[in-house]
Amino acid sequence: MQRVRVRAEARREIDSAFAWYLNNSPSAADGFLDAVDKALSHVAKAPEGYPVVRGQLRRV
Repeated sequence: MQRVRVRAEARREIDSAFAWYLNNSPSAADGFLDAVDKALSHVAKAPEGYPVVRGQLRRV
């Protein structure tokens, strides 16, 4: 399994979205984090399924 690094800008977007969901629906916030975790896990297992942006940087 590959190591996945989340860029600072993406981390800020995730944090902002989580805060919005948490404010509107705590259960939706939990679901959002579960979806992010699942997506990152999938990237780690099969990075070749995502397009290369530059070098080994891929876009999800």
